[in-house]
Amino acid sequence: MQLRLRCFNCSTPYAIKQEEIDAALNSLFEAGHKHYNAHCPKCGKSNKVSKKQLKMSAPKWEPPKKTKK
Repeated sequence: MQLRLRCFNCSTPYAIKQEEIDAALNSLFEAGHKHYNAHCPKCGKSNKVSKKQLKMSAPKWEPPKKTKK
């Protein structure tokens, strides 16, 4: 599944692929951030995508399990 976005700066529509969504969720979970910066392919500006919006696009995603050392 893809997440379709529209750049707030130049209004160009673009999509984020599932692999990028999963990687974004993993990094947000590890770092504790509330949003992901998706960069527009045309103008390069970053567009904030909320954690909630990413989770809706990846319903089967689960946080990575912590390993004991």
